[in-house]
Amino acid sequence: MSKFTTLQLCVTGLLAALSVVFNAISITIVQDFSISFTYLVSFVSGVFLGPISGFLVGAVGDIVGCIIAPKGVYAVTVTLASGLLGVLPWIIFYAFRKLPKYVKIVLSFVLVFLVCTVAINTTTWYFVYASKRNFLEYLIERAGGQGIVVLINCGIMCALYNPMRELFLKFHVSERFVPYLYNE
Repeated sequence: MSKFTTLQLCVTGLLAALSVVFNAISITIVQDFSISFTYLVSFVSGVFLGPISGFLVGAVGDIVGCIIAPKGVYAVTVTLASGLLGVLPWIIFYAFRKLPKYVKIVLSFVLVFLVCTVAINTTTWYFVYASKRNFLEYLIERAGGQGIVVLINCGIMCALYNPMRELFLKFHVSERFVPYLYNE
């Protein structure tokens, strides 16, 4: 098993801090719906640093973000989903190495949307805030709004992927955990 280098640990810490900032400044529209860019930071950490860093960045961003700028009730399932924001893209990039990078980015965001946003977070917030409503109506309403947020995050990531990849490759941050980056 590969060990973290000091550089990888430092980059993971910096991305976790950035995740906290993005979590704290997310724009709350209504109590259980907010616009956030934490998807981007978790995606970058998972794809460029591996699944452990991806999970840590998302989970730490959620936990510390909830402490610094609470927006409601803390839910451990949301922390799990936040951690998966970094793991799921790594799985897509690792499992489908031969696909074009933009296809992998879109697949990653679709998987994150279905697993983290729709399945885990929507179910959690339904039981916390909206259990007196019809679940299917709540699911459709929340999935529509969050779908737009995920689409925006996906577009930004498509634009930033190549510069981020070059930066990580230039400083040899990724070579142990994500060798697939070197074959693109």
